[in-house]
Amino acid sequence: MNKQLHRLWERVEAVIMAIEDKEEVTYAGLQIQRSTFKHPLFCSTNYYLVTDLLSGKIILELHGHKEKLEICKYQKEDYFWSSFISAAAKLRCLENTFGLCRRSE
Repeated sequence: MNKQLHRLWERVEAVIMAIEDKEEVTYAGLQIQRSTFKHPLFCSTNYYLVTDLLSGKIILELHGHKEKLEICKYQKEDYFWSSFISAAAKLRCLENTFGLCRRSE
């Protein structure tokens, strides 16, 4: 079970890293959309929707804040994620090489 949770966390982390401050990103076979819902009385919350471009299936749905996200929907099949995680790792490596990573402290 811990292995599955670790893999899920890697996928959520890669999605957040890929979207950054953009509203929509198409990245390694997945489309990621982010929208912000602002409640009149409460604080705003982000909503993330990850769709596989080939099948059109929603494979991950998240909502909440970057620091505290709730997973609404998740499909764990590796074929959705393999090239995406690989591309995310390569992007992270490039960002580290050029010193582009923004670390929040």
